Amino acid sequence: MERLTSRIKEFFPYEHPRPGQLELARKVYESVVNSKILLARYPVGFGKTAAVFAGLLAADVPRIIYLAHTKSQFQAPIREVVRLEKTGVKLSLVTLASRFDMCLLPRSLTSGMDFHRFLRFCARKKLSGECPYIKKRYKGELPSLLTLNTLRRIGREAGICPYEIAWEAVRTARIIVASYSYLFDPRLSIILLRKGGINLSESVIVVDEAHNLPRFITDSLSSELHASSIRAALREIQRARFAEDSNIAESLRKLLAYLHKTATENGSEVPVETFLEIAPNSRILARVATSYEGKTGVFSSLWHIVYFLEEVEKMPSDSILIALREDVSLAYKIFFYNIPRVAQRVFDDSRSAILTSATLPPADYYTAILGVKRERLQEISYPFTWGENVTLVIQRGISSRYVERTQELFKFYARLIDSVYKDPESRHVLAVFPSYSFMLNTYPFIESAPRLLEKHDTHLDDILEFLMRHEKCLVMITAWGKFSEGVEFKAMRSNLIDTIVIAGLPVPSPSPVNKKLEERLETFSSDKEWAWRQVYLYPALNKVLQIIGRGLRSENDRVRVYLLDERVIDEKALEYLKDYGLSFSIISSLSKN
Repeated sequence: MERLTSRIKEFFPYEHPRPGQLELARKVYESVVNSKILLARYPVGFGKTAAVFAGLLAADVPRIIYLAHTKSQFQAPIREVVRLEKTGVKLSLVTLASRFDMCLLPRSLTSGMDFHRFLRFCARKKLSGECPYIKKRYKGELPSLLTLNTLRRIGREAGICPYEIAWEAVRTARIIVASYSYLFDPRLSIILLRKGGINLSESVIVVDEAHNLPRFITDSLSSELHASSIRAALREIQRARFAEDSNIAESLRKLLAYLHKTATENGSEVPVETFLEIAPNSRILARVATSYEGKTGVFSSLWHIVYFLEEVEKMPSDSILIALREDVSLAYKIFFYNIPRVAQRVFDDSRSAILTSATLPPADYYTAILGVKRERLQEISYPFTWGENVTLVIQRGISSRYVERTQELFKFYARLIDSVYKDPESRHVLAVFPSYSFMLNTYPFIESAPRLLEKHDTHLDDILEFLMRHEKCLVMITAWGKFSEGVEFKAMRSNLIDTIVIAGLPVPSPSPVNKKLEERLETFSSDKEWAWRQVYLYPALNKVLQIIGRGLRSENDRVRVYLLDERVIDEKALEYLKDYGLSFSIISSLSKN
């Protein structure tokens, strides 16, 4: 043990490891040696990235593939590698982003483009010779540490696309930092493994903020076609006047009408055969789009429909087509729900994997949802000492269940929020709703002011400015929106949120997709209640923990949390909260009258 500890310290970028860091590094080392999948639950600010790297390097792992949910999370591994280099540990690292993110052409040319549109733009620029960063090999010696900024600088100086330079470095880099998609999108995974010369059986995967992984896999293999894209295509056809226009326009109008007729908040299943009967022919549509671009020189909106139709035509059996009403917009969506088909292959083929997050669900969840073999799973958790900084109150007699959502319920939630806001101890109150429509239905009955409501174009800076401008105020956001995790409501290093109201347990919607997933898990386990917990309860509780984290960004923070949903008063749910060091009181002092 002493010899192992001494070796681990050789790869530690700090002179004095924090309590628990060496234990995590040893567990990482053992997981690699024994080819295990390690679930590491460690709080924000613990320094888990340094500990994970120390364990991996001590185990002499030849390839480390560090996957992050967002580009901002690339900074943690890069920071630790820089510190290791300063201690004399020589490493090679390359960051992989998308071709779009690494493009050196002026942003004014590419802003507002989706990925498909950018790829067509990129191909046309290269084909016409208009792109000055043509594909050719970089002949100089590359630095050992290739961040996105370094790649862009080298690319600009050498006249080479940074994306191509990054791929040259992948073949020899010991550490690859990339987004989840490079291994968990089968199309990109094949490219990474072949082009990068990577053997997963010799590699260790690190998945940062791994509680996001199941939802990411579903989203990355899903596609959507918005009503706004269909309307834009119709306007385009009217302007261009091609021979096939009348038939195509009629098909698009029928497609739009069918969407308005069938779309629901949770999504209604659309038979693929019905959709394809209504929709125009994708090949004819592609020809019209090409003609339009040749005539106008601008990107055709018809391509959005072409790409979606092609996805529908080749839909696998473990996907479902639905018509969805999202807030104020409508869309057709292809949802992929068989997550284990993608994840299991990655974990089975890898030598080992480390999944980290402050809020990892139980091991059974990863067996069920990701298909990881239970015998390969190991867990390690660090005591959540900050749990004592949370005053958690759970309210009886109210629930945001879909079947109970009436105007009276929304009024009741509004009264409870107002009651919390009136408390003299409440200064900056964050109210979090299970969905946007739930928030909009409750909003008219809330009397508390001043208040700010999250909208589609709301930015974090808007919220921070509002919080700093008012000594006492209410901010309303959605549980599954962009402000419930991964952001900090801080100014001058001080957290601005002192009170959080979780206005309803953020249980995922009973959509056709989730019902399919629940059915699959029930068949797998022969246990309906267990299947329900995996699909609905654990993701909801995980989201609760993420929301609580908005008021708890350091050991000095204190936050009061009111969880307004009696469904949390469940043995499994309360155990889940206790595992994260949370104590609570349950009240039923307020009534609906």
